[in-house]
Amino acid sequence: AAVIENGNPHKSGEYEIGAPISRSSRLVKGGGYLLMVRAVDVAEVGAGGGSVVSLDKGGSFQVGPRSSGAVPGPICYDRGGKEPTTSDANILLGYLNPEFLLGGALKVNLEDTRRIFEAKVANPLKLGLHETAFGVHQVANASMARAMRSVTTERGRDVRSFTMVAFGGSGPCHAASLAALLGIRKIIIPASPGLFSSLGLLAADQEHEFVRSLMMNRGIAHVEELEDQFMLLEQESLRTFQVEGYEASNISFTRHADVHYIGQIHELTIPIPNLTPLNEIKEIFEKEHERTYGYRSINEQIEVVNIRVIGRQIIPKVRQTDLTTIGSSLYNCAGKKPDRKAYFGQGWGLIEVPVISRYDADLQYRAGPAIIEEYDTTIVIPPDWSVRRDSDWNLILGLES
Repeated sequence: AAVIENGNPHKSGEYEIGAPISRSSRLVKGGGYLLMVRAVDVAEVGAGGGSVVSLDKGGSFQVGPRSSGAVPGPICYDRGGKEPTTSDANILLGYLNPEFLLGGALKVNLEDTRRIFEAKVANPLKLGLHETAFGVHQVANASMARAMRSVTTERGRDVRSFTMVAFGGSGPCHAASLAALLGIRKIIIPASPGLFSSLGLLAADQEHEFVRSLMMNRGIAHVEELEDQFMLLEQESLRTFQVEGYEASNISFTRHADVHYIGQIHELTIPIPNLTPLNEIKEIFEKEHERTYGYRSINEQIEVVNIRVIGRQIIPKVRQTDLTTIGSSLYNCAGKKPDRKAYFGQGWGLIEVPVISRYDADLQYRAGPAIIEEYDTTIVIPPDWSVRRDSDWNLILGLES
């Protein structure tokens, strides 16, 4: 999970490499080597589709952090997996189509999934198969919610005020129930969600960030000194882009500063408009400090520790029409999917659910329950949610109650 505010992702001042996964997460540490470099502030938990379901010594089940991996993978993939996973639970709940994973290319062994899941999880707990699978789904959501709270609530942000963007192969299957757990009322699921990260890698704008230490607490008169230092960093950034072959006219700059109260050991990074005197920087900092920590110290002096310049070169984006044409073709080749039963907890039980497509002509508004199948993901719309499609072919999910 990561937070984007005003089009900009929150960033961390450290990055860990050499662990099983390189990460900037402050929630999960992997025992790697810590580098003090800027990276997107990501919180990760082991609660994906391949996360293994196990029973602890107290007889309660836990989901992850151990994973079945791509090989052998979940039981349902029929590649030799013998341990129940989150994907197996979602298959048993009816959320995933055993005939249409990867457009039908991945055949599912439903019989082994049911047999092993019952033997290893449901029977020891003396619970029904659907109750157990739904419990696994909820525990996985609770782990994901922990990650989302770590980058919102723990940073002074109200998680309920955000819109969730769900993507990946498993994310849209959990999105609505996870959002309801957090109090989030709106979800956006982009076209080709299973390819979202890959497309982002190809189409992300080119950025260079330059930092300079600048211990400054001497008052308003030194705005010129601050401006000179920012301009030096901008010139350095511009030279770097030009060496890479980019035109100067297409490059933009944003300014930030790492600021703290004198005596603090941690800084907050705040945006700095051009020609901002230190008294205005103090007001910007104190507003962010109050938002993050709940208070401000009006009589304390501030100190600018570092200044930062981010240079950005806009990269041409993938055309939305290309994505929707590909997605529509992949779905329509398989034909209309039959409705099926899905389990939504004790309140709703096992109910008949229509299976629809993002590309259906009448998807201007539809109340749940519904399941939207795509080549690269499955989107679950619970009974108390609705879905509509916007002009860019994004799916917008809304909590009705």
